[in-house]
Amino acid sequence: MNISIIVPFYNTKLLFIKSLIAQLSSLNKNNFEVIFVNDGSDSDISNFVSLECKAYGYTYIDLGANFGVSHARNIAICKAKFNYITFVDADDLIDLSVLNALIKYREIDLIMFKSDIFFADKDIKQSTYELNEVVFEKHLDELYSQNIFNISMRSACGKILNKKIILNNKKYFDEELPFYEDALFFAVVTFPFAVSSI
Repeated sequence: MNISIIVPFYNTKLLFIKSLIAQLSSLNKNNFEVIFVNDGSDSDISNFVSLECKAYGYTYIDLGANFGVSHARNIAICKAKFNYITFVDADDLIDLSVLNALIKYREIDLIMFKSDIFFADKDIKQSTYELNEVVFEKHLDELYSQNIFNISMRSACGKILNKKIILNNKKYFDEELPFYEDALFFAVVTFPFAVSSI
């Protein structure tokens, strides 16, 4: 499995985006591509990310104006060269050992993995969901009945999705929705495909 990592950003704090860019630099470019989508950020952050993308060999897409995260993700989906995609917010960090472990999987429609929320002004974190066992040959309609699964579907992050599901069904992020676009997107594109949870 080769994975395209899609990172839309709009005026993200420099400290956060610097950390993410540096972290992603250790990934093997044969297995991963990184796509940063500038959704109308100010010139300082735009110039910084553009230069960093050139230095690390990442793809940089400048939308020229703020169209919203859904539009930014949709553009990147169409530009992604690999068959699997994952969405990362620009102020996120990733456990690279998890990503590297996932490249061994083949012919899976959706992979979900553990995600934590860190609060910048507190020394605590909130676990958004805990899915540790690997579940193969299980359909999403079974998992939708589990409250913990429903919580995890509210975010586009923490998942790896087979791009063919999006392209074959022509289902993208709804650019008209002001919120809950992540939940609608995954509800529409994944049901009733097989899922693996890690």
